[in-house]
Amino acid sequence: IALRLKTGENGVLIVEDGAVALYHNNLEKLATTTNGIYVKQDNGTPYINLRRDDSTIAAADDIGYINFEGDDPSDGTFNTGARILAQAEGNWSADHYISSLIFQTRATCANLATVLTLASNKSATFAGDVKIEEASTPTLELVDTTNNYNLLIRHNNTNAIFDTHASSYYEFKIGNSQKLLIDNSGNATFAGKILVGTGATAAAS
Repeated sequence: IALRLKTGENGVLIVEDGAVALYHNNLEKLATTTNGIYVKQDNGTPYINLRRDDSTIAAADDIGYINFEGDDPSDGTFNTGARILAQAEGNWSADHYISSLIFQTRATCANLATVLTLASNKSATFAGDVKIEEASTPTLELVDTTNNYNLLIRHNNTNAIFDTHASSYYEFKIGNSQKLLIDNSGNATFAGKILVGTGATAAAS
């Protein structure tokens, strides 16, 4: 079945036991498949817009979200197992559209819970533990793009490695108070005493 508003140009095309396709100016844009849908753009970048048509978007308003759903095997109802949500961080106004991208998951029959928030200030907040896996050398790299310094935290075989490519130092703090400083020559300065053995201590130099 073909719906054509102009001779020779498809608007909607329905194939028996097959796809349903939507066209724009006789160019296929969206079609169903055996496993879902696809969006198509010839000679360009395809995209999907989720638009909240509202002139008064306020802080914490949901702008749009994508749900990942499945059947409950006991009663066949649809349930959401995970969600990607865009949410306003403040009141929207002219040239002011600050928003966060929020990832949520669900455990058993509990409500959806936020596991990761990507904020407008480029910060990422994880609600739980962060695990990095790699077959050879898993690495976490912290980069200061202003001063071109970086810190590498790696695990190689049975060795834990802290590495920096800059002529700098390592500073360890507790409660914003420096407890240990290692300079680029390998000298270590402790703020307190050093435990040498059971019942024995040495004063920090």
